[in-house]
Amino acid sequence: MYYESLYNDSLRHQIRVEKKTDLILSMCKVVNYTQLSAQDLQCVYIPQGFSNDGMKQCQYADMQFEVLGMLSQMLNIPQQENKEDM
Repeated sequence: MYYESLYNDSLRHQIRVEKKTDLILSMCKVVNYTQLSAQDLQCVYIPQGFSNDGMKQCQYADMQFEVLGMLSQMLNIPQQENKEDM
């Protein structure tokens, strides 16, 4: 059962994905939607613009971190050791 697999830390990610796929296919079968296969559910479409926006956001965050680092050096403020702590 998919719900139980979410709370079982010993299961691998792939097993959870398979159980989720089985659940969705079972739901489709109940509503008489037989056009969908497991392979269809595993295909992912990400629009190029969405991907580009994500990359730009990461670059923007990196630049902000660099600017804050330069500013803290100018003001003699000790920097944090890891930027993920921010």
